[in-house]
Amino acid sequence: MYGRIPVRMLGWLAACCLLLTACMASKPIPVGFAAELTGKQSEASIQMRNGARMAVEEINQAGGVGGRKIELLIEDDGGVPEGAAQADQRLIQQQVVAIVGHLTSNQTLAGYAVTETSQTVLFSPTAATSALTGKKDHFFRLFPTTDRLGTEFARYIYQERKLVRVAIIYDLDNNSYTEPFAGAFEKKLAALGGTVPIQVQYQSSKSPDIREFVEQMRATEADGVFMISSSTFAPLIAQEIRLQNWDVALFAAPWAQGDALIQFGGMAVEGMELILPYDINDPSPKLMAFKERYRARYNEPPTFSAMFGYETLQVLAAGLAKTSGRAQGLSEALAAIGSYPGLSGPVRLDEFGDVIRPLYIIAIQDNQFITKLHLQPEDVWP
Repeated sequence: MYGRIPVRMLGWLAACCLLLTACMASKPIPVGFAAELTGKQSEASIQMRNGARMAVEEINQAGGVGGRKIELLIEDDGGVPEGAAQADQRLIQQQVVAIVGHLTSNQTLAGYAVTETSQTVLFSPTAATSALTGKKDHFFRLFPTTDRLGTEFARYIYQERKLVRVAIIYDLDNNSYTEPFAGAFEKKLAALGGTVPIQVQYQSSKSPDIREFVEQMRATEADGVFMISSSTFAPLIAQEIRLQNWDVALFAAPWAQGDALIQFGGMAVEGMELILPYDINDPSPKLMAFKERYRARYNEPPTFSAMFGYETLQVLAAGLAKTSGRAQGLSEALAAIGSYPGLSGPVRLDEFGDVIRPLYIIAIQDNQFITKLHLQPEDVWP
């Protein structure tokens, strides 16, 4: 028969428990980040990482989440689906509470297959594929779907720009983003009375002959060209269009927005219009302060991916605050957040983790992005 535990030992055990609790409370919260940090289209991913880092630093400086700091564990997915799956597997092995990533839809879908199996939250700042829309799962995003973006851009081009024949050119290397985007655009344009006379597909990874593709589109006598391409390939397409003396209206998907578009496009991209899910020129103090801090830290202006990387960490931290930094219950906590004050206005997550936010038409004028039109959420989501 065991005797009673001495009072002195009880005190010692209590002290050990308090010490263990204190150690656990001070232990950093591991959050994973995965994106294309090396490769031809790494610019946007690097900006996204920079924005995420800024958010983590500011959260930690403000006391962290429940007194615990966030530790950002970073992996490079190499810009290929298999790389994304491997990066997420490595992060899960490090017991992260959630993964922020990936930049493109193809990599996000590959990562999703890994994270959903392990019931790990995957929170993408920029993936827009409609393949993950309306699902009760562990996936969240701050970027509107390709269905919404394609539909509203077609509406704008037909009704506001009065263009009827719009050729589409898109990158098959990110087909889970580009194909549904093109499909939604063509479907809406046709419903309005317009037409897509040609859809040209290329693979940026295989050094495509852009000259031949432009000749094919020009032969259709299209009055507009819609590029669903990255910020490194859209300017190349625009340059070739102008080299062939083709005076046609140019449009691009959000994927093209970045310094490289203007830097490499020059006068060829002057007048190009894009649809974006935020206003890069919003004069709100919150966004202006973010842009100033980003430029001071990284010596360049932020692009859309930097802003979305920053916002994603902020929203994720709000969810982690509800779970005391634990992965358990994080999906439910994020789904219950509802509206969150973003950098350029409120951001709202629906019950499936899909975002509801305004859309904007942005144009390039005098080597700068200017805001032409603001679409309120109620205009886009009936």
